[in-house]
Amino acid sequence: MANGFVPSRGQSDLHLNGRLIFKELVWRSFLQDIEINFRGKVTCKMHDLMHDLATSVMSHETYMLAHGKVIQSPKTLHHLSFIPGFSVEIPDNIASLRSFIVLDEGVQSWRQGISLLISKQQYLRALDVNHYSVVEKLPNLVCKLEHLRYLTMACYNIKMLPESLTCLHNLQTLKLTASDQLLELPKGLRAMKNLWFLEIESFHSLLCTPPGLGDLIYLHELSIFIVGQDVSHQIDQLKELNLGGNLSIQGLDNVSNIEDAKRANLITKNNLTSLSLSWTSDGKKNSIEHYEQVLQGLQPHQNLEKICIKSYQGSRFPNWMSTLALKNLKEISLERCHRCEHIPPLGKLPSLTCLSLLGFDSIKCLDAEWDGDGESAFPALTTLKISNMPNLEEWNVGNAKESFPCLQDLTISLCPKLSNLPFLQALRSLFILDSSATLLGSLRFLTSLTSLILFGFAEFPMFPGGFLHNLEALQIGSSPIKTLSNMFDDLSALKTLHLSDLEFMPERLKNLNSLERLDISSCNGLRSFPAAILEDLSSLRSLSFQNCKKLKSFSGPMKQATALQDLVLNGLPELEHLPESMQLFTTLRELRIWHCEGLCSLPNWLGSLELLSLFKIWYCKNLNSLPDGFKSLKSLRKLDVRGCPQLEKRCKKPKGADWPKIAHIPIIYINEKAVQCLDHS
Repeated sequence: MANGFVPSRGQSDLHLNGRLIFKELVWRSFLQDIEINFRGKVTCKMHDLMHDLATSVMSHETYMLAHGKVIQSPKTLHHLSFIPGFSVEIPDNIASLRSFIVLDEGVQSWRQGISLLISKQQYLRALDVNHYSVVEKLPNLVCKLEHLRYLTMACYNIKMLPESLTCLHNLQTLKLTASDQLLELPKGLRAMKNLWFLEIESFHSLLCTPPGLGDLIYLHELSIFIVGQDVSHQIDQLKELNLGGNLSIQGLDNVSNIEDAKRANLITKNNLTSLSLSWTSDGKKNSIEHYEQVLQGLQPHQNLEKICIKSYQGSRFPNWMSTLALKNLKEISLERCHRCEHIPPLGKLPSLTCLSLLGFDSIKCLDAEWDGDGESAFPALTTLKISNMPNLEEWNVGNAKESFPCLQDLTISLCPKLSNLPFLQALRSLFILDSSATLLGSLRFLTSLTSLILFGFAEFPMFPGGFLHNLEALQIGSSPIKTLSNMFDDLSALKTLHLSDLEFMPERLKNLNSLERLDISSCNGLRSFPAAILEDLSSLRSLSFQNCKKLKSFSGPMKQATALQDLVLNGLPELEHLPESMQLFTTLRELRIWHCEGLCSLPNWLGSLELLSLFKIWYCKNLNSLPDGFKSLKSLRKLDVRGCPQLEKRCKKPKGADWPKIAHIPIIYINEKAVQCLDHS
């Protein structure tokens, strides 16, 4: 649209034409592998033959500038993508760009150069500087680009955007990635009559939306609208807007009654796919009846696929959530509805795949009422999250012949009174946090589990063994477990094990013949790691120790880890020496040592790790030199040193004392700056 590639048959058809052209290109396989992320952003790939053809035809007009590349025809260049970095130069005579995209923030030295390049462009139609975070002066530059149609910009370190932004009368798309500092948008935004898309991400700090947005008659997407008390901020500003995509309406406390809510005309907005409705959290301003009437009046169109309701303080939900009026709903999130005494019968919804219930203080039981009265309850649901329900005691399935037949992912958190889980035949992943240990008794019925996360139990009874034969990933943490001796006896399929914030380590990990990854973190009582744990782990490929503040040594040899390829030592301030048995890790390919302040030197035997290809040393401030053994690391492709002041001096190119030891390494970064880049592969 911005560059005129989409033909117009009148203003109202432009966006539709673009979608039809995109579908046509997909149908003809010019574009492939279409993916849509959780924000609704579409990505795709181009067929390699089409890519080669397009590159050939547009070679003088289009270019991606990155490491080692040089622009051959800067005067004819119209479309430039830029990856700032080592050994990249922008010619001074680029002045006729139509599109400019910065794909990475890059280093500090590039920021002034990017601003200078933008200031020279008189014909720019599309500008994407979303990855360019230091933009205090950038908005003023952008305001001078009178031909601009498309603008994506990060707003970090900015509280208010300049009013002069509204002078961009040709602008069709405005996308802003906000920080927690952005408070206001330009008040004169209503003057940007050609605006089609207004999208703001991370708008938590925004105090209000500009007045008179209802005047933007061509607006097709509006990510946020904050209801105010004055006329130009009331909810009826949405009445005539043909909105689609994602819409978040906040400040619903300022909606007077059901008739006022109906003026938003949400029920006719058939292109909306996602809707968020939010009140303030205290619920003191209005009565329970007021909340119920307003939500009743905000009924959306049946095409809606996702809805989120926050801080609703009615005692029950409206009728339109209890019927098949929203038969296309795929995701529902209900948050901080503290006064609600009943969950609507969502089990009837045939397309619902994801459901999140957070902060229902008054709910004591999940029973037949929320299942509905159909043949199958929640027939398509795959993901369910139940959180912060302090009085929930029971979860029982209803009278449906089949309940939760497709549920694969379940999260239970902050439900201290919940004592049981129903039989869930398809469940693959279970996460339980800060809840009752009696829930663990239900594990014996969940034989299909492949992933289990258990955190924050006040008590931890004997782990139910003999039932989890299919378990592949297990995380246990923040619990006073006295023994782990029997926990792993029947987990022969386990591939990943994460132990966090535990008082004790198991003496052995028997029968874990399939274990490939072991992570140990935040075990602050651990002073010496018993290497015998690794004895039976013949398949172990990845091992990490993180934030174990008192870990000082490794007791016993670690010769058993014969397949180890990745080792991480992070946040071990008491560690003074690397264990000598590490030199037996002859298959090691990646080594990361971070935040080990007690480490003063590295052993010379590191040179025996012949397959090592990546070595990162970060924030080991007392590390004073590199060993001569580095010269023997012929497979080492990348060295990354950061926050090690003594090493930084010794690794300076070409006269640093340790430079001769590392000069053969193709890629070397010192404090995020590339000092050597010889790898052209």
